[in-house]
Amino acid sequence: GTELPRRRRRTAWHASFKSFVGSSDRYTKIMENIAEAYNFHFKSSRRPRPGQPNPNYLQDLGYKKGGIWKSSSTIVKKALGKDPNMDKREDATPVGLTNLGATCYVNSLLQCMYANSSFRKFIYELSDKELSRKGGIILENLQEVFANLQGCSRKYWNPRKFIECLSLRPNEQEDAQEFNKLLLSRMESTLGKSTKSRIAQFIPNMFQGELCNYTKCKACNNTSERTTKYYELSLQVKGNKTLEDSLQRLMDQEHLQGPNQYLCSKCGRKQDAVRGMKLQSVPPVLNIQLIRFDYDIKENKRKKVNDSIGVPVVLDMSPFVEASPQQHGEMVYNLAAILHHHGYSANVGHYVADVRRDYSEEWWHLDDQKVTKIGDDICKPLKAKSKPKQQEEDDVKDLDYVEDCPRVQKAEQDEKSNSHKKTTHRNSRNAYMLVYMKKGAKLSRDPKPGANVMEKIAQSNAKFLEECKAYSVKAKQLEKKLEERRDVVVKIMESTSPGPMKSDSKRPIVVNGEWLKEVIAGPSILSGKDGATNIPSVSVPMLEISQHGFKSKILCEHDKLDPRCRGEMKRIGPRAWDILSSASKIDSKELPEVCLECSLKFLREIRRKEEEDRANDELLELLKEQVKEPNGFWISKTWCRVFRNFANAKKKARDSSAEVTDKDGFKIELPSNMTAEVECNHGRLCVGRRDRRLISERAWQALIKAFQGDPFQGSCKECPICKDEKASEKTKNQERKRKRKREEKEAPQLASLAKGKYKFPGSRPPREGKYYIIPH
Repeated sequence: GTELPRRRRRTAWHASFKSFVGSSDRYTKIMENIAEAYNFHFKSSRRPRPGQPNPNYLQDLGYKKGGIWKSSSTIVKKALGKDPNMDKREDATPVGLTNLGATCYVNSLLQCMYANSSFRKFIYELSDKELSRKGGIILENLQEVFANLQGCSRKYWNPRKFIECLSLRPNEQEDAQEFNKLLLSRMESTLGKSTKSRIAQFIPNMFQGELCNYTKCKACNNTSERTTKYYELSLQVKGNKTLEDSLQRLMDQEHLQGPNQYLCSKCGRKQDAVRGMKLQSVPPVLNIQLIRFDYDIKENKRKKVNDSIGVPVVLDMSPFVEASPQQHGEMVYNLAAILHHHGYSANVGHYVADVRRDYSEEWWHLDDQKVTKIGDDICKPLKAKSKPKQQEEDDVKDLDYVEDCPRVQKAEQDEKSNSHKKTTHRNSRNAYMLVYMKKGAKLSRDPKPGANVMEKIAQSNAKFLEECKAYSVKAKQLEKKLEERRDVVVKIMESTSPGPMKSDSKRPIVVNGEWLKEVIAGPSILSGKDGATNIPSVSVPMLEISQHGFKSKILCEHDKLDPRCRGEMKRIGPRAWDILSSASKIDSKELPEVCLECSLKFLREIRRKEEEDRANDELLELLKEQVKEPNGFWISKTWCRVFRNFANAKKKARDSSAEVTDKDGFKIELPSNMTAEVECNHGRLCVGRRDRRLISERAWQALIKAFQGDPFQGSCKECPICKDEKASEKTKNQERKRKRKREEKEAPQLASLAKGKYKFPGSRPPREGKYYIIPH
């Protein structure tokens, strides 16, 4: 009852099997038959071939090819998903916003608004009473957006709730300036219901200015004026080099004369006049709209104006405002944000924003989730990264920075030649909206959100950081287990490989090939593409070597190794098994043994198939013998072709009982009668040699033993009845051809006769003869 060591157990197995067999010669013969039945006699270096699998060949198990041999980071990502640590934000980096489809215009405008610390502080300080008013849901969600942009631990935040409260469609892009007007008007409408004048008038006091449209009569100097309020100034881009030129053009006077004369109320008749516009006041936050979209009357569609314009970092509005410095103070504005529209079309494009941080000269490029630092000089464009040509053509997002036109080369040359000069303007082809803040205005330094909002953000950040920590712990566990698994596999593969099995070889150690492949290469789910779906659970237990399936699909009805499944088997050496059994906790007693009964039965089938293949090869060689009349025998040419395909396909089949099919998988059926197409309906040799061929007498004698057929010797005469029928049919065919040619020749004459254009021979129709009248 004491268990023997593994080496002694194998020796004991050989001794018991040898005593069961009897004589030494018979034992040797049986061991050779077993090796042949399972292909254990093949060398381990021989590659498997169709119909000849090699269980000793271990180089097709995926060793160091994919699976657990991929990079640890790839496996961790497939097992645990995306690393949340990659989304951690550095403290000095702004937070991006998620694009929900086509919401880049919302994200860019929100980033520009967030840059205004006074506006941000006002939104934070709104009480629950103000937020509970009709329309206050917008302010409440805006408060949440600003708070997350300030304190979120992630690199980006999702503004879905804010977009939904405005009833915007995420997949439809709107105009950013129109959205700015909509948002300001909705906020002004909601805040205007407040009883506190500071809250009710906050939006107009910060964003609203006044301008005056006037018309002056040249005859009497009578002036007609109309004052309007604005949230943004609309300036022309086309034909202007700088923003100052656009402002000056806005102030230019229009002369009304000739047919366009002005009807003066004081003079009582039409007079020459001048019409213009003048700014009466400018708000603390000046929004400037650059008119980038124009309507082309000829093409009947909107077009984008891609002209470059110089945007000043510091803008002095005093030359353009009709007021003294004592009334409005110094009118110098600093550039705070630029909203860009990238793309050459008016219908499609992408919005991004360049924003300056509060109390800092740092500029940041905010492209939805992507946040890039520009530096302290907004006038210096970002350096472009090299991109493929196709990507440059398709990418409409980086047109302001990836400058791929002759203007860029000239700009680079100017930058080198004028590197010692300080640039005060930012040239841009895509600037769409500018935000200027008045110099000297009181700004709120680092305003804080309310306690309720901060508590929500703190909880969200704590949950996110906990996810990051848990991910890191799981990743380390997985990487550690991965290294242990790789070490075990290396030891298995570096152990002595099993050589060809001989009569004195030890007990063969055979396992399922798919199971061993999963041991060597890892679980099959790790062998997919890198972008595959994540594994739904932690994969540390998955990297354990499982006992399940190590002998599945290779057992016969006697619960032993089935030689018919030798293609599913892999044979390993003793040292490799010792390492494998120690790692997988598999008892050596559970290893399946070879089945002597199935092996002998399988070998008999193999021998029978070999004899059939040999007989078919001999018949094919006999069919190749050349014979001349009157020797030999006639058989069907089609039957010969089918028999050749049948014999070749039968040779490739695994066993004699398998169904014979062609390369397309269709069953090949061999007719039993060799002369069915040679014999006519009268029981004689058919006419013509197209469907028959001549074979030798030796081939006929060999074929007639296995197949049926009437002997038509080479000296046989063709059937006379069929000859006469064929000659008669040939005569009829010739007559039909002559008739058809005659009809084709007479057809044009009959057509002319029907149209009345037929001409009789001579000048007149003959006097004698019969004539027929036919309907016209």
